[in-house]
Amino acid sequence: MPRTQIYGQARLRGFRDVVSKHGLFCSLYTDRGSHYFETPEAGGPVSRTSLTQVGRALKQLDIVNTSPPTPRKPGGARSVCS
Repeated sequence: MPRTQIYGQARLRGFRDVVSKHGLFCSLYTDRGSHYFETPEAGGPVSRTSLTQVGRALKQLDIVNTSPPTPRKPGGARSVCS
């Protein structure tokens, strides 16, 4: 079994635990990890159409992944929500 699939299954178990305790959430902010996104070209934008196991589960539950589509530049500032 590929490592990304193992990590994806672990994330899904974590989501299940959170949802069973706190209820369904509407959005999720993640890093660009391969268990969350397919990235066709290294350092390029993530694919919003080619979904991973975790991505398919989030879509099926209508949970929006609000992660950045492209990586931050070294030393770049993070966005802050007010």
